[in-house]
Amino acid sequence: LEPPRDSSPRLPSCPPPRPVVKSSGREVKLMSLVLNILSDSKSYVAYDGRAKRDGCIISETVVKAEMVNRQVCIGFTGVLELASDVIRALRTNVVGIEQMPSNVVAAAVLAILKLPNAPKFSGNFLITGINEVGQMASYTIAGGLTVSSYIAEEGELRLIQLGGDSCDTTFSEFCKLNACGQGERAIMREFIEHVAQHDDSVNSNVRFLVLDK
Repeated sequence: LEPPRDSSPRLPSCPPPRPVVKSSGREVKLMSLVLNILSDSKSYVAYDGRAKRDGCIISETVVKAEMVNRQVCIGFTGVLELASDVIRALRTNVVGIEQMPSNVVAAAVLAILKLPNAPKFSGNFLITGINEVGQMASYTIAGGLTVSSYIAEEGELRLIQLGGDSCDTTFSEFCKLNACGQGERAIMREFIEHVAQHDDSVNSNVRFLVLDK
């Protein structure tokens, strides 16, 4: 995952994200679910709206994915404050973010997470959208700062799941059994509702973002 030489994010002057407040362990824990269906021309993102603190539900309408620019979306699971800090640093400190392709945005997120004073990252980020060569692509960054990239061939669908690990089935397994004849939005909604029945950190308040070439 290497940014192009002529448009790499200018991060040397970036301050680290604001530290997550860790007193009494009262960070807002998402521990929830973000899904991505990637084709060669579209990227669908779906997420639930629940957030919890100290085991108690504090919101049913949290936004867990947003557009960084017209062609790139970022989604996240984990600690809400940390995700918000990373996105704030991305928007305010990275020069040219308004025009960056998805692979360069992913490189910028990774660079922010690796800053010396950044809090320990224990969630997941999804960056999806058009990359520098015009492909619809997705990138995930896991807690160990490992990066995975996904590009769908023509006629192929790639299925990506962040969170929801306590459920009895994965998104991929669920689609094999239930996706026949259903559209992308319908199967994503059905899976999130299925997980919500097994995991009280997930609700059935499903929201969607769709990126199109």
